[in-house]
Amino acid sequence: MTEQLSDTELQVIEHLLLEAGCITPEDKCLLLFDDTTTSLATGFIKVSNRIKMPIIALHIPVATRHGCEPPEIIQSSMCQYTLIIALTYFSLAHTQARVKAGLHGARFLSLPMYNRVMLMDPSLRFNYRQQRNIVESVTESLNIGNTIHVNGCINMEFIQSKGKYYLIDINPRFSAGVAFSHMAGYNMVLNHLNCFIVQDIQAPVLYQEQIITKRYREEIL
Repeated sequence: MTEQLSDTELQVIEHLLLEAGCITPEDKCLLLFDDTTTSLATGFIKVSNRIKMPIIALHIPVATRHGCEPPEIIQSSMCQYTLIIALTYFSLAHTQARVKAGLHGARFLSLPMYNRVMLMDPSLRFNYRQQRNIVESVTESLNIGNTIHVNGCINMEFIQSKGKYYLIDINPRFSAGVAFSHMAGYNMVLNHLNCFIVQDIQAPVLYQEQIITKRYREEIL
């Protein structure tokens, strides 16, 4: 029997759909789930119907590792959707199926290892849109590179004090978040090299506002 989710859990799912997935009535949305996320998948379906943005849910076998390709019939189906939610134990983010779907215009929301305990984590209910002014302030601060003649991709660290940001460290290397830039469609490595061989760098990419997370879990195998 599928467990019933609480109203709070359903509210978090609604937040994930609207704020992380940026689902719209025009989207054709696919939800992939496995035996470990059946209860959550039921909640996603219930919420999507409640907000009048229905999704198609497909069950897939539990994978054996992160990056394991889904069944071929699922891979072909993924290219037909504009938003894919992978509610599976292991991540599908680095699969060729996900890349191919992205080339067909699909957005991808990866939710690996999600469970009911995780749904209650405060970070999933945080309103990131309210931090827009802070993000814009940091972005403005990053333009300091034009003043100190920075060339190439570097990592800057700031400290906030009384609403202002102050530069405290400059590291001539890629930051840990470079993978997010790559996922958004910007080739950091190629453009870093172009800075030193007097080649044009890629213009800023256009991407839909969304939430991307990266996490690791320690375990003994």
